[in-house]
Amino acid sequence: MNNIVRAASLLAGLLLATAASADGVLGKMGDAELHNSELAAVLETQPVDARRQLGSDPAALERLVRSELMRKAVLNEARQKGWDKRPELQPLIERARDQVVVSSFVANIAKPPGFSTSNAPPVLTFHSGAVQFSQFGPEKGDSGS
Repeated sequence: MNNIVRAASLLAGLLLATAASADGVLGKMGDAELHNSELAAVLETQPVDARRQLGSDPAALERLVRSELMRKAVLNEARQKGWDKRPELQPLIERARDQVVVSSFVANIAKPPGFSTSNAPPVLTFHSGAVQFSQFGPEKGDSGS
């Protein structure tokens, strides 16, 4: 089982490396094309477990490619029709953009020094009224209050 996980991780890594080095077209739907670099960007946003599954399940990877192609085709059509310029959408687009910036910023500053995503997720603990982050929960002897 451990060899399967290693092989899946290796395959996902190879997909990312290949995508970065050769930006060939993976698929095309109408005018929409999906390039290796675009798939790499999508894969980088996926959790580690999802990348492992995609690396070991060609059908799942194919579904992801098809889904991304469909998304790009619809987006291209919407942009061609000026949908992204509609006045009523501008506040929503700006809010979505702002939310990405806020989420990324908070995730970055919330990481404790030396945090590794390969271990357990961080646990918030409260000590003396200040928020402290611990990778494994409260320290020994800490009541968590």
